[in-house]
Amino acid sequence: MARRTLPSRLLLAAFLLAAPVFGQAEKTVEKMVADAQVAPEVAGQIVALAAGNKAVAEELIAQDERLRAIVPDPKARAAAIAEGYAESRRATEVAEITNAEQQFMGIQFGVGVGVVSDLQSGKRVDSARVVNGIVRVEETSNAEPRVFLEVHNFINDRDKVTTEDPRLFGHGPWVGIQSSNDQIIDAFAIGWMFGWRRRPQESTSFNLALGLVLDPKVKVLGDGLQENKPLPNGETEIRYKTESRVGAVLLASFSF
Repeated sequence: MARRTLPSRLLLAAFLLAAPVFGQAEKTVEKMVADAQVAPEVAGQIVALAAGNKAVAEELIAQDERLRAIVPDPKARAAAIAEGYAESRRATEVAEITNAEQQFMGIQFGVGVGVVSDLQSGKRVDSARVVNGIVRVEETSNAEPRVFLEVHNFINDRDKVTTEDPRLFGHGPWVGIQSSNDQIIDAFAIGWMFGWRRRPQESTSFNLALGLVLDPKVKVLGDGLQENKPLPNGETEIRYKTESRVGAVLLASFSF
């Protein structure tokens, strides 16, 4: 017989030491029920309800132990365990739906991308230059995508919400801000939002909103300068100024 080398002996020793641990980790629901000496009628019910979930199996086995003195008949005990489990599942589901409903219909934060269009006359000018004495605008930002942090509050039919008929659609007011590295608040928005969620147990939603945006610092051509018009007499360079402007925004966001 061939002699085992040192590495093979170490591997064998490691396997023998780990075998009890692996056996414990692979313990099935059926084995748990058998070890608890549960009556066959009750055992079948527990295995079916647990569906491989060991935590559920432990809870049902403990419930069987509590009921043995009160309900000695195994069939009646199995029926009681099934009924109690169904009630527990229903209570958990109702709690999840109610909690998600309250969050969805309450104050929620979201982040989204909006497209802003200027509502006032005149362009938002990023750059311009003089060509043969004529003012030529090179870059504008009258319609541009922006990222907004928003907060909304859906307020429709709050008194009619039930777990039997949970709301998957909501609408209500929203406000949002746009920030940058230079300013904490570059723009402020306000409007009305519509939101949809996929399942009653979820509070997160996809939202579409309309609103107005106030930009406190917008770059435009200086007084007296007009696009495609000659410079005023005596001037040779482009002048700019900043002013507050109002625009319309269409926003798509996700709540969190």
